[in-house]
Amino acid sequence: MNTKKFCQIYIRGIKGFFVWETTENIFVGSRVQVRLRNRKKIGIVINISSQKPAFVTQNILEIWDEKFIDAKYIEIAKEISDETFCSLEKIISLMVPEKFFYNKNPEKRDIFLVLNPEKINSDIAEIRGPKQKKTIQILKNNKGIISKNFLREQKIGLTTINTLIEKNFLIEKKDKLKASPFFNQKNIFPKKQKIILTNEQSQAIKKILDSKTPILLFGVTGSGKTEVYKEVAKNFLFSLEGKKENYQMLLLVPEIALTSQLINEFKLLFGDNIAIWHSNLSAGEKIQNFIKIKTGEAKILIGARSAVLIPMKNPKLIILDEEHEWTFKNEFLPKFWTHDVVKKISQKFESKLIFGSATPRLESFLACKKTN
Repeated sequence: MNTKKFCQIYIRGIKGFFVWETTENIFVGSRVQVRLRNRKKIGIVINISSQKPAFVTQNILEIWDEKFIDAKYIEIAKEISDETFCSLEKIISLMVPEKFFYNKNPEKRDIFLVLNPEKINSDIAEIRGPKQKKTIQILKNNKGIISKNFLREQKIGLTTINTLIEKNFLIEKKDKLKASPFFNQKNIFPKKQKIILTNEQSQAIKKILDSKTPILLFGVTGSGKTEVYKEVAKNFLFSLEGKKENYQMLLLVPEIALTSQLINEFKLLFGDNIAIWHSNLSAGEKIQNFIKIKTGEAKILIGARSAVLIPMKNPKLIILDEEHEWTFKNEFLPKFWTHDVVKKISQKFESKLIFGSATPRLESFLACKKTN
């Protein structure tokens, strides 16, 4: 017999947390649909208890994503809330794009239509009208699969497409996320060049890969720290056989202007395994990049300070570039140092943590002395 679980749920725009119940399988970080004041709302579970509260609770209507946010990120949000005297609601609101609280699947994916051969062979008489017949013929001419957008370009209306889907002649399949406009630009990336590492870079890479504690990469401007980052990422995220498990990397930079340069360089090496995050992205771009990171479709997240709060699937490598910069301090609520947050992520996910700078903070030097 399934026991009841009583869940505290965060709902955007609502102060405090209300409790709903369920007997289904659920986790901290699940995205759910509930009824509040006779309206359906989308929320995220932030706490689960087996103890029945003193008041009457309603059932959770639907569980959409059992692990929408890793529970470790909810723990981090609670710690930041306690340390910065900022509400937990505010912190969680910064972790998830707004549209995920109003739409089940706000992301945009390429949609393909696939011909159902069994249905075509057995019930061909059900295909009526010239538009339906034309649609089936287009599919046959394209080996039974075609993009929905291409079909629309052939003057095939949604009514015809939906009718054939309802009759089971066509099967709708969602493909990869649509690329960010940044990645669709041509000739933006320089020609790939073979890099020969210096002895100092090779030694630094070996020490970083062998280290079990956070590392300070101290190198003057122009000494090739970025090449070290790329080589470490390559060794850490990929093997000779391909991708290593579901490992991901977080690369933080102090200014939005620096992200384009780094994206250019990492794109050459890692292709479309990259997502980006900063305040200048549109709402739609944030949704696409959020899903790429959440699902693991992107192995690397490059961003400014705000990217540190974006829940990753399994961040096993974290790099804070130019770690001395004051812009890593969030001046608005929650008032956190990015250094403190990446340390929390590193501890909870057992991640490798690298601080890079030509002029490191005194705190970083002191931390090095204590660990050595």
